[in-house]
Amino acid sequence: MICFDYHRELVAMQTASSVTTDAAPHVFVRLHVAVAPGPLGEHAAILYGAASMAIDQLVGTLPWATIVYSQAEAHVGISNLAMLAAMACAVLGLRALLSVAFLPYMVQVLNAVFRDVDDGVFHRDMLFLTVLSASALAFAYLSTASSAVDGLLVLLAAPGFAMAAVGAGDVDVPHPEIAGTVAGLIVLLLSPTFKAKWSGLVAGHVVACGLVLALKVTDAHIEAASWASFTALGADYTQFHRHAGNVYVHLATVALGMGGALGLVGLVSRSGSAAVIAGLVLVVRYTVEAHAPQVAFLSAVIVVVPFLVVFCLPSRSLAHYMQFWQAAGLVIGAFIVQEAAHRVYGEKTYMDSYLDHDRYPVIATKLLLHHLWLTPFTIISWFLL
Repeated sequence: MICFDYHRELVAMQTASSVTTDAAPHVFVRLHVAVAPGPLGEHAAILYGAASMAIDQLVGTLPWATIVYSQAEAHVGISNLAMLAAMACAVLGLRALLSVAFLPYMVQVLNAVFRDVDDGVFHRDMLFLTVLSASALAFAYLSTASSAVDGLLVLLAAPGFAMAAVGAGDVDVPHPEIAGTVAGLIVLLLSPTFKAKWSGLVAGHVVACGLVLALKVTDAHIEAASWASFTALGADYTQFHRHAGNVYVHLATVALGMGGALGLVGLVSRSGSAAVIAGLVLVVRYTVEAHAPQVAFLSAVIVVVPFLVVFCLPSRSLAHYMQFWQAAGLVIGAFIVQEAAHRVYGEKTYMDSYLDHDRYPVIATKLLLHHLWLTPFTIISWFLL
């Protein structure tokens, strides 16, 4: 028997009922298959094989690492965990509620705007992030509860939240998930102590519900032309990033530019920075996941790591020391170094390719998508070296 183990995916096997104990000896061959950047070549296979054998020797015949990874990815999402870890490092205490509360709405908006989203990923994220958001709301309410009236309001709000979770059943209620959420929140606002401290949180929930409802009613979404798809633009981008030196410079400067951009936001609000990191991770995943899952994951890593460096160094964070001109300098410097790399390695820039030939609406669209997908495009170029 030959089994392909793709990135240590979970594989279930059992002995067929027709096989007897006195059957001829048989051999089970497990082939580990991994996707790796081209420059790593055979070294990637050697390192991956060594790591796999080490893990198997450590945990025995049952690959616990594979099981844990597979279950975490299936029910939570590794990139979700990385995103939440970065947000938790940047924003601690009650302010973290403002950062995680609106993630489910962001997922719904992205799913409505970009229709090319994997259903399994969408439902997994919605379940996990909704539970997280509801837990944050519950913690906020309980932190202000001080009387039996607050407990009674929870009971009165429960039917609304239940309708949002499981639907309206036989009752004809349009958009029950939104109507139930808003109804439950309005009931909770009857608590004077909760209203005094968390009215802004409730207002944010209501506004987010309104945005999701507007997208559903108007059916507003992006109908990307064939030339504006991730696949088409990615293929164009790689044509101008074929030299290994140029690609490695881009990998480094993308991370530096990301750190500078997050530093700029952090000068205004660390909560805002946490929201930005969540937005970047989710946008990259929901526009790239269906085309290249490994690229989406590595893109999330390149977004999260600079965030951790800027905000989570021991003692006092780099964000505390970074001034406006320093953060802006990282962004501008990254752009300048990338331009210089193109000149040094003799490759035309991707931006020049469409600035010279396309009409203004096409230029604006490509400029936006080029920078939205800059990280995954650069990773794809690395894989293709």
